[in-house]
Amino acid sequence: MRLTTVINIIITAVLIILGSILGGSYTNKLHLFWLSILIIYAVVIQFLYNIVLTQNIELKAERDKVSAFFLRRNSNNQSYMQCSLFPKNYGSRIVKNRLIAMEIYVTSTVPLQTVPDIKISVNKDCKVLINHQNVNSTIFAGERNYYLQNSLVSNLENKYFKYSFDMEFTNVGDYIINLEANNGDAVLTVSNSLNIVSN
Repeated sequence: MRLTTVINIIITAVLIILGSILGGSYTNKLHLFWLSILIIYAVVIQFLYNIVLTQNIELKAERDKVSAFFLRRNSNNQSYMQCSLFPKNYGSRIVKNRLIAMEIYVTSTVPLQTVPDIKISVNKDCKVLINHQNVNSTIFAGERNYYLQNSLVSNLENKYFKYSFDMEFTNVGDYIINLEANNGDAVLTVSNSLNIVSN
């Protein structure tokens, strides 16, 4: 029960008891009128409160939609999403021909209608695995593109997304990794570099 409902019931009960203390009886028409008015008062107040509460909830939802719309439109081509790549190497160097767990975090300032699709583009040859299964690549403009389907690990409130996959680098040197998060409404591109060393 809501606090206001409890307060309404208590106030109505106090007024009814007050009417009884002042000498009211059920045979007295004035006392019955007093009780009827109090009951009608309690019902009308609760009804009006429920209407106001419903309108406030609807108004908040509409304000959130308008805020999200203006946030998207006023960003001057800056996305309302953020994306980061996190190699789970526990502070050590990334070694050639070793499998390393990778995580991608995508956050949004507004709830997203669709989960962002992740594409990674790498400038050198490597292997990408999801659940120990190789991900096929396409080569375009000298980069290897990997689409990370089924890599979503967790989704919180349609605003926070975590993706997980594994990579194995076959060359030594700097790898340029471009991440692209696309939810159909906005596209975010982030570029990272990783230095790969030999054994």
